[in-house]
Amino acid sequence: MTLRIKLSQLVVGLVVAALLLGAGYAVANTRTVVIHACINNKTRALTVPASGKCTRGTRALSWNQQGPRGTTGAKGAAGAKGASGSAGNSAAVSVGSVTTEPAGSQATVTNSGSGSNAVLNFGIPQGVAGANAPGTGATAYGQVWMGSGTNSAQLAPGRNTANVDGVGGGDGTAVIGVSGCSTGLSEPVITVTADDDSSDNLTGNNSAGTAAAYVTGWSSSGSVLNFGVSTYDPIHGTTANSDFSFSVFC
Repeated sequence: MTLRIKLSQLVVGLVVAALLLGAGYAVANTRTVVIHACINNKTRALTVPASGKCTRGTRALSWNQQGPRGTTGAKGAAGAKGASGSAGNSAAVSVGSVTTEPAGSQATVTNSGSGSNAVLNFGIPQGVAGANAPGTGATAYGQVWMGSGTNSAQLAPGRNTANVDGVGGGDGTAVIGVSGCSTGLSEPVITVTADDDSSDNLTGNNSAGTAAAYVTGWSSSGSVLNFGVSTYDPIHGTTANSDFSFSVFC
């Protein structure tokens, strides 16, 4: 038996079929996505044969069960805020070991603890040794006694002295030569301090402790450095034959 359907009936049938399919029903007890039917060449009536085959005078017709995708709908309202989670445990961080690594190596930080109780171990590379780094001590040092008269300046005998080649001068000026400086010296550091040595028995030496001393200049030849010193009384603006101590860094 062949089922004949008018166009209006077809439209209603298709709507019902779409609703049924949307509710989970299937045509001919199958879950196909393509609907097959037969259309009469003369009457244009649609039939759905039970055998699934179109008879003579009709031709097969099929269409998709699902239509084209529609446009994206409007954004829905935000959902209700979820419940707050339980409070986590406090994390702890402490320093474990600090190791000096070889020069040129990479710094390292490792955790020997856990994620919530970290124990950080640090590896810190030491610095590379500098080229021709100067020592922390003075290259040369000593004390000079100075009295009145030319050639009265002299190195204090029996005092702590290093790398002093010679001392000359007098009457408020002295020239000291020291060794141990590098060739091609650029800028030495020379400190002079006026003092009063009770052992100084030179004539006309300063004993009032009011003198000051300053470097007047310097020159170098190879590893030998020569520098001048002047001593005076800043209160009276006069020459003071003061003892003085010196240190040279070069």
